[in-house]
Amino acid sequence: MSQKSRRRIAVVAVILAALMLLTAIGGGILSMIPTASGAPTQRELDRQKEQIKQQKAALSHLKDEKAQLQGAFGKVQDSQAGIIEQKEQYDILIGNLEEEIAAANELLAGYKVMLAECQKVLDESEAEEKALQAQYAERIRAMEGMGNISYLSILLRAESLTDLLTRWDAVNVIMEHDKALEEELLAKSRQILADRETFVLGLQEQETVRQDLAARQSELAALSRDADRLMNAYTLDLARIEAEVYSTEGDIKKQQESIAAAEQEYRDEQKAYDEFIAEQKRLNNPYVGGEYMWPVPGYYHISSHFGKRLHPVYKVVKQHNGIDISPTPKGTPIVASNSGTIIIRKKYAGYGNYVVLDHGGGQATLYAHMSKFADGQKVGTFVDKGDTIGYIGSTGVSTGNHLHFEIHQNGAPVDPEKPGLLKQ
Repeated sequence: MSQKSRRRIAVVAVILAALMLLTAIGGGILSMIPTASGAPTQRELDRQKEQIKQQKAALSHLKDEKAQLQGAFGKVQDSQAGIIEQKEQYDILIGNLEEEIAAANELLAGYKVMLAECQKVLDESEAEEKALQAQYAERIRAMEGMGNISYLSILLRAESLTDLLTRWDAVNVIMEHDKALEEELLAKSRQILADRETFVLGLQEQETVRQDLAARQSELAALSRDADRLMNAYTLDLARIEAEVYSTEGDIKKQQESIAAAEQEYRDEQKAYDEFIAEQKRLNNPYVGGEYMWPVPGYYHISSHFGKRLHPVYKVVKQHNGIDISPTPKGTPIVASNSGTIIIRKKYAGYGNYVVLDHGGGQATLYAHMSKFADGQKVGTFVDKGDTIGYIGSTGVSTGNHLHFEIHQNGAPVDPEKPGLLKQ
């Protein structure tokens, strides 16, 4: 093999080694993108984007549900308006019937007055008839008291033809008078009886009319009560639907806020991801070696472990890419778990004040929610294992003072509790 060929092979080997090193280092850096529950990989960013898409679909469904509720609300309002109009008609008819019943009662009262007057006249007529009959009988008894005197005996006692004719005329006058008086009394009695019967029939007819009007009024009153019940039911339906619309609007608002927060978080993480890509191209450090030490000496309780969990703030299940060490008093020193270079030292919405150390060879550690950074350090500063890099706090999305701690190897977060990885 010629010297030129050996030189080419050596160059290729160097390039391949450099590419492998960059890939290893780059993988570690790529994994350090911050979120509220752990620094994600590109896969996690894609999954988060899909979750935002699903949230928007849920929001669209909520808006459709609100539109359906508003449509139902409008239909119930129309039905209620129809019932209100119908009840108004019932009320008008009931008012008219009340006037008719009042008129019928007034007419009944008039009939009763006329009937009472008719009865009074009839009683008077009957009394007059009885008086005449008594007078007629008295005359007959008087005539009988004078002997067997009759109309015939009166005629037979005539002394002359002239006297006979006179007596005949007198007897005819008496007879006609008695007959006319009797007929007059009978006619008067018949008329009174006829009038009384007419009044009684009128009274009965008006009573029937009054009862029919009262029955119709009762029916309309029942219909009006039914209309009232329907209106009350529609009012309850409207209140229920309005409450559902209000609740749905609240859900829509919450969903919109959740989407806005998720989109902002995604934009922040994408920006940080881009920054890491740029940083991984710049750095090319070998692994410093050695094991990782506990980052908060003296405080060893883990309140939240690595893996899937219900986020304490967002209340959704998310991957937790590290461990939470708490309770720890605010201001407790946080130390570098291994020697390395500070590649991130900034405040972030999710993590608050946080630091990322690059330990070379594709390995890095992350420390979040610091109350403040250690003095005299900045991005690019090399810190030794055990040096203070910050202090315990609760900045960012946090529910209390604690340290969120992550370890990344070859582009992926690993469980810090993995045996042999982190020494307490």
